[in-house]
Parts: sequence; C-alpha cells; structure tokens
Amino acid sequence: MRAFAATFVMMYHGMHMLHRDTGFWFLNKTMVVGYSGVDIFFVISGFIILYTSDFGTFKIAAFLKKRFIRIYPIYWVVNILLLIAYFIAPSPDQLFKGKLDVILGSLLLLPQQQYIIGISWTLSYELIFYIIFAITFNVSKKFLFICLSIWTVIILTTYGLHVKSQYTIIDTLLNPVVIEFILGCFLAYLYKRYPYVKGWYLFLIVGAVAYLVNWNIYYNARLKDDTAFISYISRLYLFGLPVTIFIFGLLYVKRGFPRLLVYLGDASYSLYLIHGTVISALLKLAEKFELRPLLGNNLGACVMFATTITIAMLFYTYVEKPLLNQIKKRMKKSQPQLQVINLS
Repeated sequence: MRAFAATFVMMYHGMHMLHRDTGFWFLNKTMVVGYSGVDIFFVISGFIILYTSDFGTFKIAAFLKKRFIRIYPIYWVVNILLLIAYFIAPSPDQLFKGKLDVILGSLLLLPQQQYIIGISWTLSYELIFYIIFAITFNVSKKFLFICLSIWTVIILTTYGLHVKSQYTIIDTLLNPVVIEFILGCFLAYLYKRYPYVKGWYLFLIVGAVAYLVNWNIYYNARLKDDTAFISYISRLYLFGLPVTIFIFGLLYVKRGFPRLLVYLGDASYSLYLIHGTVISALLKLAEKFELRPLLGNNLGACVMFATTITIAMLFYTYVEKPLLNQIKKRMKKSQPQLQVINLS
C-alpha cells in the first residue's frame, strides 16, 4: 500500500509538471486523483503507530526518538541538497526558499504555508499526531481513545460550523485529514481484537469498489470544475474511508507479495521526498537535449515515471537505508551495556 501511495503522489505531481512543460495531460488527467496517496499514507501511519505500540512496555521518549529518526535524518539530507541547489542557481518563482523562517520551519517541520519540499506539510501532520499519540497513549489506552474521540468530534463540529482560525497550528489540528490517522488507529484496535474475521474479503471488495467509484466521481467532477471537492473533508469521505475499509480486509491476506513491490514500499519515503526534484531534473535534461516532444505522450511519461521510481529506489538503497543503519548502530553503542558477573 505504501508503494501504491507513493506512486500515486508521484504521478499526480508529475502529471502537472509534465503539462506545465509540454502541454500534455498524462492519461487524460486521470491521475488528478493521485493526491489520495497521501490519505493512504495517513491511514497506514495511524495503524502502524498503534499496532506496534504495547502499553505495558511503552516509553514515550523511546517512541518519539524512533519516530524522529525515521523522519528527520533523510529528510534533512534532501532539504540541504535542495537548499544548496537553490543558492547556487536561485529560481525567481522560489524566492521563499531563501527566507530564514521558511528554512527553519521546513527543517523542523513546523506547520506553515511554504516549505523547501512541497510535500513537507503532510509530514508536519505526521509529527503532530506522533506527539499527541505518545502523550495520550502513555497515560492509558482508554485515555488515548477518549482523546481521539473528542478530537474527532471537535474537528467535525468546527468544520460543520465553518469555524476559521487565524493560526496555522490550530488550523492544522482541526483539519479533517487528521481523522484518517484516527481511522488507522481504529483499524489497529480491531485487528488486535479480532485476529481472524470471516468474510474479510468482502472488506477488500467494498473498499476497492468504493475507492474506484469515488475516483471516477472526483475525476469527472474536476474535469468540469477545478474547484469541485476542494475541501479537506472531501478527502476523508471520498478516499480516507474506502482506504480504511480496504486495508482492514488486506490485513487478513496471508499470501506473500512480489518482492519488488515490497521493496518499493520500503523505498516509498525516498520516492515521496525526491520525486518532484527528480522529475524536474529529467524535464530540464529533456529540454537541454531537445527531447521534450518525446515526453509529450503516455509512453514517454511512463518512461519518465519509471526512471523516477528507479532513481528513488537507488537513493533508498545507497543513501536512506545506510544512513538509518549507521544511526541505529551508533544508538546501540551509546546505550550502557549490562555487565554479566559470574558468581559460580
């Protein structure tokens, strides 16, 4: 699911970038719905957080440390590379990248309007949810679910009453997409409580059909009106809910999956972080060598996307994965070792 989510987001951004430079719409704008890959990520994140946390042994500091290490190191690497590229060759339409507040906010993943990496806004939501989860789960499971329930009610109420705030952090906390994390937590609770469910395949069917039907509804609506389904709440009921149903069924599938697909899932964070930069670079190279006409069709676009995925997997293999392994090794070395004394 992570592999599909990252690929959808890549194709969504790539489709728009390709149209900007060549005037061609990949698959007749079908991937305008590709942004729903973010909603898939949010549901998966909520599930993973609760499923991998055991209340009896949960330690808030250790949890946050693991989460921060998973997000920040490779994120900082990509940000620094992009900043270097920007200061070497500043772009008139990206002057905000030179502002200190934008740079610091981007590196810390603070809720703000502009980031060095466009998709960083989604990571700021991840971070906020990690912190709130850690604080509430550290008290008790019951306290966690009470807080998540109250949070959901507040979000839906403020949205229904059209309550607006002047503060970015408050708007972030009250964004309906937060409920997708909560749905993921609910999935983990159900899966732990019911390790086997008869008719699980029905959830797969219902979720997949609902997702595809809503994809078609959204696609046709956006062809007629660019402002259709523009609200964040639409993401929740069009894609968040169907994805939640589908993943619940998918949890009970015991067959293995293709290794390449699993590896792409492992590399999904790298693909998520660098796809925009890679596609932009490929388009510039195509322009330099007068190859852009070759990209102005579905076949050329597919080659560009396949190249982007390949580069992202290489980036994961030779940059992200070794970096994480080194950090984990140093963490283990820094931990005090218990000395075993032989009393025989």
